[in-house]
Amino acid sequence: MGHLAHPPAPGVDGDASRERVPRGDNGVQLACDRAADRGRLRACFARAGRHAVVDPAASVARPGAGRRGGAALPAWRRRPVLLALAGALGSSIQWHSNIEDPSLRRVLDAGRIRVALDPSYEPFSSVDAAGNLGGLDVDLSRLLAARLGVSADLVTLDAGGLYEAVVARACNLACGVPPVREFTENLRYSRPYYNAGAVALMHAGLSAQSNGRPVFAIEAGSAADAQISTVRRRLGDVTVARFPDLDTMLAGLRAGELAGIVLDLATARRLARDVESVVLVAEPLTWEPLVFAAHKDDSRLLKEVNATLDALESDGSLRDLGRKWVG
Repeated sequence: MGHLAHPPAPGVDGDASRERVPRGDNGVQLACDRAADRGRLRACFARAGRHAVVDPAASVARPGAGRRGGAALPAWRRRPVLLALAGALGSSIQWHSNIEDPSLRRVLDAGRIRVALDPSYEPFSSVDAAGNLGGLDVDLSRLLAARLGVSADLVTLDAGGLYEAVVARACNLACGVPPVREFTENLRYSRPYYNAGAVALMHAGLSAQSNGRPVFAIEAGSAADAQISTVRRRLGDVTVARFPDLDTMLAGLRAGELAGIVLDLATARRLARDVESVVLVAEPLTWEPLVFAAHKDDSRLLKEVNATLDALESDGSLRDLGRKWVG
């Protein structure tokens, strides 16, 4: 099962979705040529999601600051001043960066972690006939809570409300979301834990061909269509044709005009149950990662999420969840 593979190198085949997304557990990096302007320093921290605390009374070295009345101070007198200044400024920045991020403590003190899920996204999160919530994301959220020693408070929302719940702090995390780059002003994302890329649904025992090559259909404008060059490469020696919608694709598959169709995993699983003579090939053809989303200020909590995902991958738990819910 290839769903747990790490992302390919960014920029391959021009697929914008393959670009890496900023993670929230990185340290602050200052990229200033000079510390000549406290405002620039503060802005530099603000862009990284922190606020620099700089003593207004502290002076900062500027070009020519070591001169008195236009005459340069001797090097032996200049050096202690600059070293003391650097030490004072460094201590101020270090003191601020050591302030504890309360996001993890907030969860531990509450004794629960609130995780937003989309219950319509089978097999990652869905509600059965008895009203029980289940799926890969459900089990994963509970494993995360167990590692933290708290209970899992799972909140079901529509897909559009998952990000908003985290930004508004109604939930600590959202699980099973794609890392949308436009939202990084308010959110940070975990490392990917699953590749929910498009899969192939094939007609059992039939290989419709065009010029001797099997014909597969892909919906125009879909996420898979955006990575059509990757789909062609992964399928091999086949013809990939664009169709206007899923219904047309499915009609062609049933009529034997297509060897297979390429579509999202959740829809493919549903059709594999409901449509006769079709076979689901669950190996992903595209890279569409699922992640946890956290508030932009909750770096400490996100760091623990990433540590948990690393541990679950190392001990095989992520692989087992994939086999249980996807196959």
